[in-house]
Amino acid sequence: MATAIQASYNHQVFNSLPYLKDAVARYEEANNPIEIIGAELGELFTKHGVEGTLSLALLHRHFEMAPDERLVEHGDMSVPWQVNDQIEDLPVKAPSGKLVGRTFKLMDGTVVPVEFGFNPSHGPAPYRPLPDAPEFYRELSAILERDGLSDIIGLATISGKYEPGYIVTERTFGGVNVMTHDNYARL
Repeated sequence: MATAIQASYNHQVFNSLPYLKDAVARYEEANNPIEIIGAELGELFTKHGVEGTLSLALLHRHFEMAPDERLVEHGDMSVPWQVNDQIEDLPVKAPSGKLVGRTFKLMDGTVVPVEFGFNPSHGPAPYRPLPDAPEFYRELSAILERDGLSDIIGLATISGKYEPGYIVTERTFGGVNVMTHDNYARL
């Protein structure tokens, strides 16, 4: 369900994100902030009942996006898709399925999609919609802004394709982002 505080996609927001290597450096320079505010955030997720549907995400990009492109995850790859710029509401209808927001940046209490997932028309829908929890988004945005983390930490919907306990590693090859995953208990 879309929330009233969800903004439309803006390629300039996506292009303002740091490259992955720089995002990791920013996170480390902030002294691994999740270790510092993790308990507070855990309580916030639990208080609003979103702990099983949302997770924190390191905000980053792999390449520049044109105004009519969206980074779309399908399977274990993310690639830019050309999408009619007239379509701003989520989920966006796509051939044989729908695009749904997958990763989000919080800006002044507003949830801005920066990456999308593709749910085919037939079969299971691995990407879940953003939960309707406006107060959670406002409170999380305030905490991230208070601690100077709003350009480092964002949100991601927990997709049905990964089980708890998995680590996803990303690697970019040209204009394609490939994800691999492993059970961290085996690492």
